[in-house]
Amino acid sequence: MMNLNSPVSTMQGETRPQDIKVCRCCNSVKDRSEFVKNKSFSSGIDTICLTCSRDKVRLWRKHNPEKRKNQLKKEYGKTYTKNKHLKYTYGITLDEYNTLFSTQQGCCAICGQHQSNFKKALSVDHNHTTGKVRKLLCSTCNFMVGYAKEDTIILQKAIEYLNNHDES
Repeated sequence: MMNLNSPVSTMQGETRPQDIKVCRCCNSVKDRSEFVKNKSFSSGIDTICLTCSRDKVRLWRKHNPEKRKNQLKKEYGKTYTKNKHLKYTYGITLDEYNTLFSTQQGCCAICGQHQSNFKKALSVDHNHTTGKVRKLLCSTCNFMVGYAKEDTIILQKAIEYLNNHDES
């Protein structure tokens, strides 16, 4: 163990014992700049170094995934959950979703109705084979495309059927 009163080189070339500290976790003697700032301590820095602090946080997050999820929900609210869902499911961020929404002026790309006419947000329509995002659709139009198995022939036959059986 190093004597804290002995000279230690610092980045600036000075040797001052007050610039060093011993980490209570790994017992390493380190420069004070390698410690977490913490106003609750009279010295203004934590008793564990940055490396140990990061390791403790990573370990806690690994062993407490539900608590971490709740922390993020509290911090970011629905934004975090929606962003995670969009990224995982469609490979887009919430910002990209919002850009699509703005481009479409908040309307379904098929029926043209505004999102305010629906209880749910517009759905991300994507090609199920390639995963490529197309546009935003209302739930009804999204289900229609899905039930038709994204097959334009089926959709064209449905149009012909409706035209042939127009009762007006």
